[in-house]
Amino acid sequence: MIHLGAIGTIIVVLVLAGLLLGLVTTYVPMAPPIKQLLVTVVVIALVFWILQVFGIFVALGIFGQIIQVLVVVGILLWLATTYIPMSPPITVQDKWLSLNVALPGVALAAQRAAQYRRTQR
Repeated sequence: MIHLGAIGTIIVVLVLAGLLLGLVTTYVPMAPPIKQLLVTVVVIALVFWILQVFGIFVALGIFGQIIQVLVVVGILLWLATTYIPMSPPITVQDKWLSLNVALPGVALAAQRAAQYRRTQR
């Protein structure tokens, strides 16, 4: 259960992040695709942080960690294919290869995190 102080903290962090993001995108000169990339990364980071605060990923255990990593890898692949000009372009097979490389690392990290939690009890 989230108490009122945590909700206040969430609201303050969201307001500050929005203000900082607005100031940076308004006053720092950068190309429009970079601005969109920055906004996307910040919004995703905030969504993950809020889900972490509410304990959604903790409740899901290892599946929550796997979901986090798959979402991050998918977003990074999307950002790379959208904003980084490549010749030849990244194919669907390259994306699947990236996921196949990332998944064993996710499983190992989740296993180590579970072992660490058991030793902390």
